[in-house]
Amino acid sequence: MSILDQLRERVAQAIQPRRQAAPTRRGRSNRDIGATSSGNELQASIRGTVFACLQHRANALSAIKFNSFTEKNYSLEELGRGHWTSELLANPNPYFTRSQVFGYIENWLSINGNAFIWTPTNGYRVPLQMWVLNPTRMRVVKGSDNFVEGYIYQSAQEGNIALPENEVVHLARLSPAARPEELVGMNMFGVGLVQAALDYANLDRESAAYLQRLFINNAAPPLIAKYPERLDYDEWEKLKTRWNEEMPDYKLRALLAGGLGLELPPKSDLYVNYETVAMDTRTQIAQVFGVPPGMLTSDYSNRATAEVQWAIFRQNTIDPEALYIAEELTRHFKRWEGNVLIQAEPYIYIDPAVQMAQEEFELRWGLKTINDARAERGYDKVPDGDTPLIAAGYMPLDQVALGLPPAPVATRNADETMVTQEVTSDQYLTADMQKRDLYWRQYDALTIDNAINLEGIVSGAIGEINKQMQRKLEQQDKNFKNIDFSEETYTQYYDAVLEACNKIEAELMLELGITPDTMPPTVAEVIEQTTLASVDKLRESGNVMKEEVLHVFNKVSATEDPAKITKALKKKFDSLETSRAKTIAQTTSADATAATQYTVMSENGIKMSWLTQRDGRVRFFHQQADGKMPDAKGFFTVGGEKAVRPLDPNLSGWNAINCRCQLFPVRS
Repeated sequence: MSILDQLRERVAQAIQPRRQAAPTRRGRSNRDIGATSSGNELQASIRGTVFACLQHRANALSAIKFNSFTEKNYSLEELGRGHWTSELLANPNPYFTRSQVFGYIENWLSINGNAFIWTPTNGYRVPLQMWVLNPTRMRVVKGSDNFVEGYIYQSAQEGNIALPENEVVHLARLSPAARPEELVGMNMFGVGLVQAALDYANLDRESAAYLQRLFINNAAPPLIAKYPERLDYDEWEKLKTRWNEEMPDYKLRALLAGGLGLELPPKSDLYVNYETVAMDTRTQIAQVFGVPPGMLTSDYSNRATAEVQWAIFRQNTIDPEALYIAEELTRHFKRWEGNVLIQAEPYIYIDPAVQMAQEEFELRWGLKTINDARAERGYDKVPDGDTPLIAAGYMPLDQVALGLPPAPVATRNADETMVTQEVTSDQYLTADMQKRDLYWRQYDALTIDNAINLEGIVSGAIGEINKQMQRKLEQQDKNFKNIDFSEETYTQYYDAVLEACNKIEAELMLELGITPDTMPPTVAEVIEQTTLASVDKLRESGNVMKEEVLHVFNKVSATEDPAKITKALKKKFDSLETSRAKTIAQTTSADATAATQYTVMSENGIKMSWLTQRDGRVRFFHQQADGKMPDAKGFFTVGGEKAVRPLDPNLSGWNAINCRCQLFPVRS
């Protein structure tokens, strides 16, 4: 038997109820009590409407995110993915996914009223796995003090397995009905929702069986023939036999002869059909499970109705269940770490129409700015977007209501670092915004000039590789290992990057009022390191591009068609000489700008903040960092990554390539 077959067999045995198990077994000093089931709940759970309700509940609970926090000084701090609780909730065990585990929890709570979660430590400091056990096989061992001492799981293969009390989470759907097994005034075992809906589930089964029998007869009941005159019995038997043979789906049952006829009472007096019974059954079962009937029939008049029903289901049915599970997990996990807190993300219903009306009101009366609204949607700021507006033609509030003079705008003078001048009547940016905008454009212009110079070097070097490869192909030489950028290329690149850093340094010295004799010598050392690192990156990029070219060549060389090979290589090299060379040059130039800014400012004791261009091309996480100061350790947080500056070597490629961010000096 294969491992897969063994696993299937064990799962099948695990879900079967032990009907013969005694619910109570007394010992000398303790007693075992089990949440056994008669099996009716499991049988009813596979019936149409009940099964649909169970699936809705399980799917909704599985979709809820459970987050881990630590409580410090009456505040919550979210724990990282590496914390043991976060890892346990995300990957409960090697065989079942997170959604499967929480689906099993919900199904057992609804079917049996109890769910047992085993969290073995396997000798480690904290639990490493979570397993949902079959409650019909669980026994709770109560001590003489009426408290739980442990649990016993009745395995079909290994027999009785003793589980420590501190490794089991017992979830119970409590019932107002009294149970003989009580623990400190509370019912120890819960009652499943299926039990409450059992009568209607049986009715649902009978309705389905009736419908099945009806369709077996081709959905046509036996017929009754009417004949105005009396008909001889033998003639009737012959007629019935011949009719039933020729039309087996429309059989004759009886004959009404001599004018006798039967009629049913009017519908207003007696009218009960299958549709009425089935609809009432579905409604009653749905009410027990807290599922809006429309979710079972998909009978929505519009999208708004569907959203409202889903909101009612989540807020009234699933969220309280998730809250209870989170509280029990918190109480359980505190055994190993006292300040751990588990919370389930609640569902928040947002009516788009109400939201739009509220936002329009806030914009109309200056309670919110355009950039506030854009920031909520993850968009970049726009000019004039930080000024409040009022309903009078949506003019700036300071111009219409307060009559304030125009805000000053920053400009640069030869003998001053930053001065202000009056802006024209169509400019309403604040002085700080104008200053940052001018600063970014000032250094971006230098960055672009440096990038153009670098792009020419990289593009020319790629062209040289192309020529080398073409010569080898003409000589029918397929050994391309010696193809590479020349040392002259690396020397030119080194000189260009060094020149770019020196340009930025000179501009910063003029901007910040720093003289060469006061510049710390470490600045030159860092610029040298930055330049050498850029050359190393170019060398790595050259190796990557060579591998890509060889991949294209190996892919098309099998065709042995020189025209196809030439065409494919030309297409690849054209792409490298344009887009790839431009990306390398822009990223290197921006890195030189940011590295020089960081070095000069930090070595001269100048604080700095993150600065973006604030246009539609800014990355989302960079937009979040815009205007922020580094933390106490000197790091910015960008998309979960730590960096001391834009294009920091510690940033991943998706956070650094083609980044245009800079550092802005902040005078304290």
